[in-house]
Amino acid sequence: MPRKRAGKIATCLTMIFTGAALLTGCHEPSSSPVDTCASSFADATSQVDAQDPLIAKAQKILAKEGKAIADLVGRPYACAQGITFKVNTTDDGAASTSGAVVTLYKRYFDQNPNDLEGVVVHELAHAIERAASYSGDFGWMIEGLADFVRYKLGYGKIEQGDPHTGYKRAAGFFNWLYELPDGHQAYYALVKDLNDGKRPANVDALLTQYNC
Repeated sequence: MPRKRAGKIATCLTMIFTGAALLTGCHEPSSSPVDTCASSFADATSQVDAQDPLIAKAQKILAKEGKAIADLVGRPYACAQGITFKVNTTDDGAASTSGAVVTLYKRYFDQNPNDLEGVVVHELAHAIERAASYSGDFGWMIEGLADFVRYKLGYGKIEQGDPHTGYKRAAGFFNWLYELPDGHQAYYALVKDLNDGKRPANVDALLTQYNC
């Protein structure tokens, strides 16, 4: 899903998620040993063309944070396999993700080099999660989850406010849920529904509780 800092969030949230394609191994819990997943992960990242400085930096972020991101989006570590990076040198925006391909926009990072780690982590959350739907009510949750991952790993901030506006405010909702006593179970149940293309049955009750 294209994530551009320019433009209205409302416009972004009505777009169809172009990264909806799922890999079979990322749709079910992995039965592979951890060392096999780690090997696959290393093989996948080594395929990236590291000649471009942006791609080389993104590759390092993937290698460093891939396992933690996979855990927070409820996917097996093997779901980081095959992720590749591209650089767009002509258009405006920050980054976009389609399936397992993350595109970085050079103009943005020329002006905002310190934002690279956070943006890459956000996009990797999309690429590793590969949620089954982005339409309608899913948009704010998926963008909020990606910004929550960014925040949880130390690369961004969260905000209070209406989660339906997406991004940082939706990330505030996910952080609240994650930090509740015994909240991890509810958090991962909600994330699993998102990954499976189901609207979480309890999301309205959770939002009511969050807004109290």
